[in-house]
Amino acid sequence: MWDVGKVLESIEVRPDNSGTLLHVAIGLPDPQRTAMLTYLTMPVHFINGEAERSSRERFERFLHGTCDHHGRTAFLAACCIGDPSIPGCLDLLFNPRVDNQCDNYGMSAVHLAMQAQNEATFAWMDSRGFDFSIATADNNRYTPAHIAVVNKYAYGLQFLRHRWRDVLLMGGGPDGSTTPLKLCLGLHGKNSRLYSFMYWSVGLGKIEPGSPVPGLVMEMVGGRY
Repeated sequence: MWDVGKVLESIEVRPDNSGTLLHVAIGLPDPQRTAMLTYLTMPVHFINGEAERSSRERFERFLHGTCDHHGRTAFLAACCIGDPSIPGCLDLLFNPRVDNQCDNYGMSAVHLAMQAQNEATFAWMDSRGFDFSIATADNNRYTPAHIAVVNKYAYGLQFLRHRWRDVLLMGGGPDGSTTPLKLCLGLHGKNSRLYSFMYWSVGLGKIEPGSPVPGLVMEMVGGRY
């Protein structure tokens, strides 16, 4: 069993400004990651009597409120991980008082999960009732849909569209008028598979008998829709 005082000291003194021990734990492979996070988030270790109450409160504050040099709580940092096993740790980390905020770049948990292209994280968010209709934009005025376009992540676009009808046509970017569809045209071209997928998804394309487009959509999202 670890010494509580040393744990607290390690959390408060991080010369590289990389956050808390939770941030360190997130970077570990499983099963070490889950074991360490379970230990660090288990309050029973700090309830030995009234004298321990202040230490426990102080410890929990550093666990959930301290950000790394990107301005990310441990939960937001976990959303950056592409490992499909990471959602097993999200329940241990999520704190609605701080984790609905954005990092130093204006990126929310949904932005970061989109960048990581982790379908398991999206499934976790969906099961917890995350509101995907909030049109948050990062410091570049990009919504999560714009991030998906940059990363050519068709599954993420389709996931958002099923929960947020007009997401592919919402303006953003430095000029405020660049929709995800327009961004895709500029980055990947009219003849790209992603643009064809998005064009059909927003109902702009007419599907002729025998058209390969529905099959293309199914292929690009892995047959999930």
